[in-house]
Amino acid sequence: MKFNHLGPSRLPDPTLGLLKRTPLYAVYRQMTWLRRMLAGYWNRTQENHRHLKFFRQFIEPGDLVFDVGANMGRLTKIFLALHSKVVAFEPQKICSDRLESIFRQGPNFTLVKKALGAKEGHGSMLISQSHMLSTLSRHWTECTKKSGRFASIEWDETQSVEITTLDKAIQEFGVPSFIKIDVEGYEHEVLSGLSKPIQYLSIEFASESLQNTYRCIEYLESLSEVSFQISKGESAAFALPSWTPGDQIRRILSDLVEEDEFAWGDLYIRSSRNHA
Repeated sequence: MKFNHLGPSRLPDPTLGLLKRTPLYAVYRQMTWLRRMLAGYWNRTQENHRHLKFFRQFIEPGDLVFDVGANMGRLTKIFLALHSKVVAFEPQKICSDRLESIFRQGPNFTLVKKALGAKEGHGSMLISQSHMLSTLSRHWTECTKKSGRFASIEWDETQSVEITTLDKAIQEFGVPSFIKIDVEGYEHEVLSGLSKPIQYLSIEFASESLQNTYRCIEYLESLSEVSFQISKGESAAFALPSWTPGDQIRRILSDLVEEDEFAWGDLYIRSSRNHA
């Protein structure tokens, strides 16, 4: 039987017909299933390697990481693989249940089933058909439907969620070295609950909510001297040759939107100082 790096290759039909008459056919079927499984695993592994290499520049073993808007844990697993301690914030029930089932045995994982915002309280989360697009920002849903990016998506359910703040989370868990924020247009509210600078943060940006991104930049500049980088889409790679000050990053983001009305990605923020 011929093998490649992903398992056995498919046999010619006449050979396959003969094989079906022997006990070896069960082995062949098992190896074919294994090959298909490994093919999907190989693709995921390549993506994981790319993300591990990228996030290693922010996260060292033993660091504390806040994963805000953890969703189903796509990046949570990367942060844990870097031997950090991860506090994942995810109020959406379908996602928090999934996170709990996957990571609850991990000694370096803590799940907080709350949203983050400007102050403690309660909010109404708009639940999407696609769990990745659920949000506390009604303005964001209206903008993305109007642009046509998510024209066919509906947010036809709501979920009452408890809201805490980054400051409260820091009091409870400690100062993180890196905070990832992916909350579909609710980034400014999340950052408004933070009163002191953090070494590294990331927030998602999209063309429809660029003014919200500018507000985030302005707020972070009020906390400390900061510089910025951009990763387009899910590239897990920096688009700029070096870290860039706020006035330049505003122009760069504006140019991106001029070139592509559906531009999106992650904005990375580096503080020149953070509190002890």
